[in-house]
Amino acid sequence: MPQKDPNTLFLTIKKKWFDEIATGKKKEEFREIKPFFDTRLSKPYKYVIFQNGYAPNAPRLLVEFNGIKKKKIDGVLCYAIQLGRVIKVSKYPVAP
Repeated sequence: MPQKDPNTLFLTIKKKWFDEIATGKKKEEFREIKPFFDTRLSKPYKYVIFQNGYAPNAPRLLVEFNGIKKKKIDGVLCYAIQLGRVIKVSKYPVAP
């Protein structure tokens, strides 16, 4: 899996959302619009790596990156990262 590839966005994510992305149920991931994400999301990506937690053996997903939209979620303007197909699953205890 690409890890330090400039074409790959790396994000940590909670288990509930990780599981939904792994099964194909969740097709967008949201991040509040703040200077940190303004910088990180200002360049084009091909992939997103989602990691569930910070442990070295944490489960990971490699997912196609299909662009960014802006959406209001509960009155807060967010980046909506558009997700494509799950390309690779690693260290996931049960296959989705």
